[in-house]
Amino acid sequence: MNETSDPYPRLSFTGMSEPDETLHPELAEALTEINGQPFIRHPLHCKPFKSQGETMLFLGPREEVEWHNKALAQKKALVEQAYESSDWKQYVDWHEKPYRGRAIQYLSDMDELSHHEYWGLLAYVWPMVETPSTDLDTWTELWTSSRPKPEGFFTLPVPDDPLTVFRGVQLSLMEDGLSWTLSRDRAQWFADRHGDDGHVSERKVLRKDVLYYTNAREEQEIVILPKSLLDDSLAFFPFIGF
Repeated sequence: MNETSDPYPRLSFTGMSEPDETLHPELAEALTEINGQPFIRHPLHCKPFKSQGETMLFLGPREEVEWHNKALAQKKALVEQAYESSDWKQYVDWHEKPYRGRAIQYLSDMDELSHHEYWGLLAYVWPMVETPSTDLDTWTELWTSSRPKPEGFFTLPVPDDPLTVFRGVQLSLMEDGLSWTLSRDRAQWFADRHGDDGHVSERKVLRKDVLYYTNAREEQEIVILPKSLLDDSLAFFPFIGF
């Protein structure tokens, strides 16, 4: 993701209490601010950073910096070990959840994955993704790969064509994301989970344009490109409080 699309502002150590040990340069570069609090957002290490008087895990500033540095070093060693042993599932798992798509992309770019391994990893990682919209370009590239999919990669549970799909969103944001569902009730759950400003978007999509279907989380999830949604199928259901 390029810097202009990064939703979190970068931080520096200016004005912060100087730790006795220097934070690893990669971690220092990965310092962001989330809800007004310093946070390290690194592909191998996503954790709060509390070196402004407040301590983490009963650690002082020096000990906290040392803890973060050691955690990164250990994770790097594990990632390297997984890579050297061609344990691609473990390699991806050692990455923080928001970066596992990029881990698959890296392995693919390095020509490390067979077609079967590529699609298997993608199907394995996708149910763990909480907010694919934060790295939409990566996930779009992964799902639209020209690699041939294995036979029986997914099976749609209904014969309809076009399919009716739903998406629960907040304040009309991200209505055209990759993740939709065949279940209106599930979409309503997503619309309701963060407050009273959600709604459900209902659209149509042709079967041939479905990239993936999974019910791994009992969500009847459909993966589609926003451009595949039929233009004449837009409908909304406002939030209804109980």
